[in-house]
Amino acid sequence: GNDDSLQAENPQSGAAVTVQNEISSANTTQTTQPTTTAPAVSGSAEIYGLVLTVSRINGSTVTVDYENAQNSFSLGWVQTANVTAETTTGTYYSYLNDSIKIRQGDSGSFRINFDDLSGDIVKITIENVYLLSDRGLPSDPDGETVEITVN
Repeated sequence: GNDDSLQAENPQSGAAVTVQNEISSANTTQTTQPTTTAPAVSGSAEIYGLVLTVSRINGSTVTVDYENAQNSFSLGWVQTANVTAETTTGTYYSYLNDSIKIRQGDSGSFRINFDDLSGDIVKITIENVYLLSDRGLPSDPDGETVEITVN
């Protein structure tokens, strides 16, 4: 029958656990990664000490990471943060449903969903990114635009 021990995870380590292939009688070897793995991408842009990095593209969902923000920010305020994806086949538009508040020192990530994205993404543009003052209000009412080139 199936050996459930192949599902074992090691909570002590963040590293992947290598499980010896004990079902050699089935004559299967796993030398390639599963096709469900999202392709690794990289691309970063910095604005006022906030580094935004496109870390994953999975289908029509783009994941953007940020780490140790040097100031406080809001992605979107009264206006939503509009997002544009330029791909090898065209330009696609999306937006963040809710404003994303990033406080000084924060690390985290957020996802952007596009409808029917096709082609390889070459650039992500996020509009209405606001640097926040000490009172938590935008220091520039017009906001900024961040362009992230993806490779």
